[in-house]
Amino acid sequence: MTRIVLATFACIMGGLCVWSEASAQAAISKRVSYSTPQSKYLDAVATVSGTLSIPSGKTGKLPAVLILHASGGVDGTGAPYAADLNKAGIATYEIEMFGPGQTLQSHPTVQQNMPHVFGALEFLAAQPEIDADRVGVMGFSWGGMLAIVSATERFTNEFTQGKLKFKAHLALYPVCWIHSSVIDGSAASSPHKFLQLDRDAYSRFTGAPVHILAGEKDHYDDPDSCAKFVADANKASGAAFSQTTYPGAYHGWDKTKNVESKSPLAYKGRGGMWAAYVDWRIAEQSRRFAVEFFSKYLPRP
Repeated sequence: MTRIVLATFACIMGGLCVWSEASAQAAISKRVSYSTPQSKYLDAVATVSGTLSIPSGKTGKLPAVLILHASGGVDGTGAPYAADLNKAGIATYEIEMFGPGQTLQSHPTVQQNMPHVFGALEFLAAQPEIDADRVGVMGFSWGGMLAIVSATERFTNEFTQGKLKFKAHLALYPVCWIHSSVIDGSAASSPHKFLQLDRDAYSRFTGAPVHILAGEKDHYDDPDSCAKFVADANKASGAAFSQTTYPGAYHGWDKTKNVESKSPLAYKGRGGMWAAYVDWRIAEQSRRFAVEFFSKYLPRP
C-alpha cells in the first residue's frame, strides 16, 4: 500500500508532460485484482489488476469512478484524472484490460472487454469503503467506447441482472463515427471487428447520464461526429446523452506525450495518419469537467 500525493500536471515545449508535487490531500493507493464473471465473450475467466485509490481523511462510504485506458494500455493518461477525483473525495480504480502492443488482429472486441468492465463494477460495489449506488465510469478512446456501451441496458442486464449499474458515464474522444455506424446499420458490413456491435443494444439505455468530450480536430472523426451521434442516441429509450467539443483539440489531447501513428479506423474508417497532440490547457479543462460531472451525478448523500 502506498501514499500517493496529488500533483500539478503541465506540458512543456515538444509536448512532454511532467508532474510536480503540490501540497494537496493524499490518497491511499493499492494494487488489487478481481476475476471477470463467466461470459460467452471470453473462453475463460480472466484475472484483472488495477490501482485502487481511496481518498484519505474521508468518512462514510465514498463514490468511485472506474477508469478505462485506451488501445495502447495504461499509459499515464488516467493518473491526473484519478488524482483530481481523489482530491474531490471520489475513489478511483484504473484497471489494465490488456497490455500495450495490440494489433488489429489481437486487440479484443468491445464484447470481450465487457466482462472486465462489469466485473470491476461488481468488485467496487463489494468494497467496504465504496457506495455501490454511486459508481461511475470514464474512459479514453477505446475506454471511452466501453464507457458508452456500458450504459446500454442490454449489457447491464446481461452482467448484473439489473442489480447494479453505473450511475454516470464519461467518454473522452470515443471515436463517435463507430457508434453512429452501429446505429445506422452500416457497421454490419464492415470488415473491422471493432464495429461488430449489436445494433439492438443501442435501442435502450439505463437512463444514467452519458457525456462525451470530443476534439474538433480529432483525426478519427469529423468535427460534428459526436454531436450527430448524441442526437441519434438520444432517440433511444432511456438515453441521456450530451457532449462537449473542445475547439482546436486533437484525439488524445491529455496524453503524456505527442503521438503520431497510422490506423485503418482514422478518418471515419478510410484510414490514414492520426495524431495526438498534447494540449495541457484543454487537458486541465477536461479534468475539471470530469470532477464536476462525477461530483454532480455521484453526490454525497
